[in-house]
Amino acid sequence: MAISALFHWWGELVAKAAHDGPFGWLDRLVGGLVGFSIAVLLSSLLVLLAVQAPLLSFARKDAKRGVVARPLLQAGASVTGWRTLPVPGVRWLHQQYVTAQQHLGR
Repeated sequence: MAISALFHWWGELVAKAAHDGPFGWLDRLVGGLVGFSIAVLLSSLLVLLAVQAPLLSFARKDAKRGVVARPLLQAGASVTGWRTLPVPGVRWLHQQYVTAQQHLGR
């Protein structure tokens, strides 16, 4: 418990120094980019689920009419298409993105 509290205290000090120091703008910029990347990842996974889930067939019709569904699926397919990603199941996920794109193409 004491070690956890020590690491928490130290982490707060480092975060405060990074935020208030001369490179605080860089900290905010990188944080914004990380947040944006996470948002795109989660959004593309939600669209993938909506298009691929058999019980959500009504959502597929909405995704076909939507503006962001195709770009999100394309982004997911592009990222998972990198063969150098050392993530288990990335090939399966890539195939799911490609199949979802085909479903929206009809």
